[in-house]
Order: sequence, then C-alpha cells, then structure tokens
Amino acid sequence: VVSPERYRDDAGWRVLQRRGARHGWMFVMNHWDAGCEDQIHDFRRLLREAGFEAPIVLRTCCSSDAQTRVDDEFDRLEQIVRELIDAHGLRELERLGHRARLRDLRRAIVEAAERLGDDDCWRSVQRVAERGWEHTRGVVMDGMEWTLAALAARFASHPESVIKRAVSQAAQKLTQPARSPPSAESPDVIEPDSGDRLSAIAAEIWDAWADSKISEYLDEIEVAARRAGAPAEPVRAALERRAGRAAELVTGAIETALRLGMARPGSVWQRAARHVTGFCMTLFPILALVWIADSVVRGYWRGATGQGEFLGMPFAVHSALLVLVAWGVPWAFDRLLRPRLEQTAMRSMRAGLADGLERLRAELSDALSEADRQRRELAKQAQDMAGRIAAAALRRVDASDDIVSRVIAAAGA
Repeated sequence: VVSPERYRDDAGWRVLQRRGARHGWMFVMNHWDAGCEDQIHDFRRLLREAGFEAPIVLRTCCSSDAQTRVDDEFDRLEQIVRELIDAHGLRELERLGHRARLRDLRRAIVEAAERLGDDDCWRSVQRVAERGWEHTRGVVMDGMEWTLAALAARFASHPESVIKRAVSQAAQKLTQPARSPPSAESPDVIEPDSGDRLSAIAAEIWDAWADSKISEYLDEIEVAARRAGAPAEPVRAALERRAGRAAELVTGAIETALRLGMARPGSVWQRAARHVTGFCMTLFPILALVWIADSVVRGYWRGATGQGEFLGMPFAVHSALLVLVAWGVPWAFDRLLRPRLEQTAMRSMRAGLADGLERLRAELSDALSEADRQRRELAKQAQDMAGRIAAAALRRVDASDDIVSRVIAAAGA
C-alpha cells in the first residue's frame, strides 16, 4: 500500500527487492483522491522494472467528502482474492514461499561451509604448526636448561638423596625379585615417600614460563587459521584442551626418564666398559696369583735340587706389588668410567623433557587432525544438504493462470 506522494520511497522499494521472490504481490495506491494518472503509469513502470510483467495496481480512497471522493477499487481487490482461491493460487503462493525459504537455507548452508575452509587453507595451518613447533621446542629446551642443571646439582649435593635411595631400591628389585608378598620391613619395598618426592622434583621443571611458551605457540596457530580462512575459535579450543595436559605429559616423561636413567646410569659404552673393568679386576689378580704360584713351585724345585737358590723376600714383595697392580689398574679405570650422579640426572631429565615435548607435539597434532576430520565431515554434510535442498527447490511455481502470474515477480516463478 502506497500513497501518491510516497510510492517512490526507498525503504518500501528495498523491502520489495529483498522479499519480492518470496510472496505474491498486489499493489494499492491509497489516497487516490490526491493522485493522478501519470503517477499510476509511473508506478506500473517501476514495478515492471522490478520483475512484475503485468502488476496488479488498484486504487482506493478513504475520503468521506462526497465532492473529493472518487470510486476506489476495493471491490476489485476482493474479486482478485476470490479468483486466486478458485485458481488454487494460494497453494502456489505457499509453494513460492517454501522455495524462497529453501533458497535462503541453501545459501546459509553454503556460506557456513565456506567458513570451514578448504584443504589448502588447512594444509597451510598445519605447515605453520609444524614450523612453529620446532621453534617453540627449541626455546623451551634451551630455557629449561638452567632449571635442569639446578635440579641435577641438587641431586649431587645430597649423598643420601631420594634419587640414590630410589636407585638402590630399584636395583634390589631388579636383582632380587620378591618371592613372597612384600612387607613394610622388607628392604625390597620402595618407600612411598621417596616416590612422592621424586614426583615433586619432576613437577618443579614445568612452570608458568613453559606454559606461556605453549600459549604463544597456540596464538601463532590461531592467527594462521584466521589468515587462511579456517575457523580459528574451534581450532584454538581443541588445541587448548590438549595443551592443558602439557604439565602432566612432560613431568610424567621426566619422572620415568629419571627412574630409568638413575637405575642404569651412564651411557651404553660406559656400562659395557665397566663390565670389562669389573671382569679384569677379578681376572688380572687371579692370573697374577697363578703366575706367582708357578714361580714359587719352580723356585722351590730349583732350590731343592741345588740348581738355584730359594726365593726370598724380594720375590714376596714383588709378588704382592704385582697382585696389587693387577687389581689396581682395572679398579682405577673403573673409577674413571663411573658416571657422575649429576651428569646422569642431567642427561635423564633432558631426555625426559624431550620425550615429554614430543608427546605434547603428538597430542596437538592429533587435535589439529581431529579438527580437520570434523571439518571434512561437516563440509560433506553441508554439501549433501545443499544438494537435497536444491532438488527440493527445483519444482517451479505453476504460474499458468493469468491471475497467479500477475502477482508473482519473474524471479520467483
């Protein structure tokens, strides 16, 4: 419903352009007593430009003044409504509204699917995540070095530290497996207090600074996702759920590495060399004693047969020195090869930190992969839904009846 002075109103035309394909339309020029035929012709021209080939334009007048009142076409409006009912036009107009809503729904689904991003943008996010992790891992490893060194020095500064007690008890468990249920008095039982304190020491390594570096890494991934057009908020939420286990993963790996490393200190070649020196500490003195015994027998035989003198004090002194050297040289090498507690703890904690960070990397990578998998599933569902909606919207409105065709814009037919 328009008036002669407002039929070109921008707000009304915007409504018509936005919703023209959704409904059937009849147009009424009200206050016709204040209008003229040129305005009607101009209004029809504008409607044809908007897609209505033969628009229905009626004129009404509500003036009660008999001198100014003109005949309106309200009766014609009632007649057109009855004709639409007789021609089943209301059903077709309802179908027109359904088609418009289906198109809007399909458009919304397509736009939502586009916000999920494509394979290329997700691959770019994963590349940024891989490069960023290498940098973050290096920073965390370097930044934790002084903390590891301080804890390793603490281990070495206490001869009866918790580490040594845990190691000795673990060694007893390895060499003397329990044949009966352990008791509180049994030396084979690892003290719970030692394990608790070992866990507390491992927990000191991962601190707020390390958490901040992981958070900066997640920020980098979020920024990369926004730039690539991927949904950043779900990605960040998925990563933060996994990153929340960072302290648990890292401290658990460090504690395990400490227990294993202190139970078997040193490197492989050190342990192998110490096995050799330990064997030599037994073998060389035995060989020396065998040689001394052989020399004593031969010397006694020569002295008894008159072929020489009996062995004297110099031989005894030299024999004792030989046995001492035969045992002392392997013992000295064994002492040199014995790993230092501080170095062993440092190496174990460093390996545990690296293993914990690798576990964290795997968790974050799994989170990204899971988000990508969900994105693919949602994109496929959106594509299927858009296809079904498009098929449902293909059925055109039956505008063969003249009255129906006149109330529908060309875009909605």
